[in-house]
Amino acid sequence: LFNELANKNEFIVDNEDLGYELHQESNESYLKTVINKNKEDRYKYSGLHFWNPPPVWKPVLRSEFYGKYIRSAMYTRSGEGERTTEWTPELDESGYYDLYCHIAKINIQWNRDKRKPSYNFKIYHNDGTEDITLTDEELDAGWNYMGTFYMSPENAKVIQTNQSASKMIFSDAIK
Repeated sequence: LFNELANKNEFIVDNEDLGYELHQESNESYLKTVINKNKEDRYKYSGLHFWNPPPVWKPVLRSEFYGKYIRSAMYTRSGEGERTTEWTPELDESGYYDLYCHIAKINIQWNRDKRKPSYNFKIYHNDGTEDITLTDEELDAGWNYMGTFYMSPENAKVIQTNQSASKMIFSDAIK
């Protein structure tokens, strides 16, 4: 049997869960979308292309990612924030919650592009919204504390954009 990864007082939304959504526009032609849809039906997860990240969010598997059964995340080419992911937890009650994001630090040794990723989040809580940017230098591999916020079930939400200084960005899990 699998043990629960979350404690009773924790709410985790992974990229494989129902409370996770992607928001993106695609500029692909109709024919290319039909071909890619056919590929997606056969192969849900793509390979990690360090040299040419996809212009849309794609699922990828790696042991560094969070997952109850499947260790996966979404990744895309960095941009100006035009592509986002969204986590909406199913909270039981209003209260103060410590918020964490799961970050995988993937080392690309042969990469000449030395730009490190930054992660941009918008946190929705009872007092409004909070914009948080976490840089690679201040992040550890695994769960990273983002702050404590008073949240109620109807307004708790976290959005991450693809805005980053690096070549690609990952979107995994929120706790």
